[in-house]
Amino acid sequence: KDKQFMATVYSNIGLAYQEMNNITSALASYYEALNIYDTLGKFVPQLLYNNIGIVYQDIGDYPTSLEYFKKALILEEQEGNLIYQCSTLGNMGISYIRMGEYMNAVTYLGESLLMAKMTGNRQAESNIYSHLGVVYRIMKSYPLALDYNIKALKYNREIGDKSAIARTLTQMGNIYFELHDFVASKKSYKEALYTAMETNDEISEVRIYLGLAELYKKFSDYISTENYLNKAVLNATKRNAYKELIKIYDMLSECYTSGSKYEPALKSLEASKLFEKKLLDMEEERKIRNIMIHKSFQSGLLESNLSENGNRLAKLKNVLSNGDSMAGLRKNT
Repeated sequence: KDKQFMATVYSNIGLAYQEMNNITSALASYYEALNIYDTLGKFVPQLLYNNIGIVYQDIGDYPTSLEYFKKALILEEQEGNLIYQCSTLGNMGISYIRMGEYMNAVTYLGESLLMAKMTGNRQAESNIYSHLGVVYRIMKSYPLALDYNIKALKYNREIGDKSAIARTLTQMGNIYFELHDFVASKKSYKEALYTAMETNDEISEVRIYLGLAELYKKFSDYISTENYLNKAVLNATKRNAYKELIKIYDMLSECYTSGSKYEPALKSLEASKLFEKKLLDMEEERKIRNIMIHKSFQSGLLESNLSENGNRLAKLKNVLSNGDSMAGLRKNT
């Protein structure tokens, strides 16, 4: 009958489901924990707010994710916990990147970076450098984008994180390409590809193949372009990576058209349109599902406290039984 410990258990169950990509079940458990804290009149641990924020970030509901991150930040500031503040500010920065609010993203990532330096958290520092590199590249501030990526690369090499090395080198290859430094771009992509293949990082491989295809297409080397695009198709198809498949088939269509291969060009264009439709259907389904999930859980929080006759557990089981439909959603890195 230790209610506070029950809240801790529900929080841990939520974390386990979150690691398993079962977002619905994760939210169900987290909201059960919130219900208990509300019943007891206890302060909610900031980590619970943060984890709920990450779930909403995973499913693309960035305004809601920010609401929970802000709740966590208030508690962390009251406690004076710089380590947790660093994490929460960084999470807020990522949400702002996804929302396209880049100046807000820079502000929060910058504050997070200061905290990371103050606490000596090198891993967090490296992650923040990577995200700052992404933001400044989007804003076309290339010297700053390169500077932050070089700093991230240095740390990732020190700890031997090969997946992070591959991602950073790919980002640098993209920046050099946009700066028209094609020699440096090719060098970065090639090193990134070698590193990604060492760790079987198929996500990075697809991005690198696309970068190399863009590079060779720039010089009208359509044979090399097609070669890299066909390699990208294999890995992207395995993951149903519709956005990448659309780009791949659009580029293949351009290559075939340039070589007067009109039949395969038309087939590639049709494939691109098919994946575009699938992506739109998936996005629409996800939006509707997320709205329904959010309303369902929020209305549950406004209900009167559940009695002790097992209704709370029954309610949780009902939600968990429908949780598989959300499996597979994952935050991009």
